[in-house]
Amino acid sequence: MTDYRVEEASSSDRVERVSLIFSKNGNPKDNKHLEWQYNNPPAGEAVTTFYVSADNQDAAVYSVFPVDFKSSKHGFLKGSQSLDTLTDERHRGKGAFVACAKSNYNSAVTHGIDFVYGFPNQFSAPGFFNKLSWSSVGHPPFRVFFCNFLYPLKHKIGISLRLPNFFSRMLLSYRLKSISRARSLLFTESVDFDSAAYQALWSRFSESFPLAVDRSARYMNWRYKEKREEYHFLSLYHGEELKGICVYACKKKHGGTTGYIMDLIYDPEDVNLGFSILAHATLDLFKRKADIILCWADLKFSVNAAFPMAHYLPLPRKFQPIKLFFGVRVFSSSCDPSEFNDVYISYADSDTV
Repeated sequence: MTDYRVEEASSSDRVERVSLIFSKNGNPKDNKHLEWQYNNPPAGEAVTTFYVSADNQDAAVYSVFPVDFKSSKHGFLKGSQSLDTLTDERHRGKGAFVACAKSNYNSAVTHGIDFVYGFPNQFSAPGFFNKLSWSSVGHPPFRVFFCNFLYPLKHKIGISLRLPNFFSRMLLSYRLKSISRARSLLFTESVDFDSAAYQALWSRFSESFPLAVDRSARYMNWRYKEKREEYHFLSLYHGEELKGICVYACKKKHGGTTGYIMDLIYDPEDVNLGFSILAHATLDLFKRKADIILCWADLKFSVNAAFPMAHYLPLPRKFQPIKLFFGVRVFSSSCDPSEFNDVYISYADSDTV
């Protein structure tokens, strides 16, 4: 790579350069989305590194964007999520990816970042684990709810077939009505992340987590309300007290209509509240003609007990729409890769929806 130089992109030209190299390689990206993800994250701007050829062409790019983490051991850590790695097709096979990534990590350290993490797929994972010294944390904990029993056949042959899951829909509806009437629960189709009530709810929900993305107001507003995506919001109240929130989405993906439970946050003292708001979101996704609903929910966290209560089943790896891995590389000597074996994640931590 002696004919190349490394550059850390500036705020003024970063989005334009990232957009251009991806467009040249047949993967155009929306500039508004890039502006949101690169320039406006609440934990600070992205760190973007380019490898530049002797004729001043961008040959490779590697980016991470900072994310604040809440840690029971450290208080707070500044992590970063890996995204948008690409080597221009004319410069492949020369080690540009590895060289660009290592330079990026050196820059990340100077920006006060403690670690990088991400969810590489089966094609990119070998590069991260074998060449960039990432540690494996396993796989995202996929679970699935089948709204349409014929979705696997529909996905395979591409013909619209539908056999609704009447049994689960009936049971969820019955139990939701019973709990709601007995406890006078109120649902609203909005969430005020800036409220003191939400911050108190998030604090209670996360107090037992060893490590998690800090889902305080700044992050949640950025992740859901500033992003150019359509999300649906639910708040659950008992009297005037906020007891739970759910954020979910419905997309035309994976050969059908796919629902996503992005975040489910509720009073951890009462799993029936978690069930109630999850059941409400699930029934709404039924109305939106979802074929399946996906979530990330690791049952070693007791707050995720609401998912099996609502008939969300483990999704075997061979049936997962994309084969993702979960990995981390730690920069700071104060934290250890083993700490990430107990990190709380939800679908919000994916950058695909």
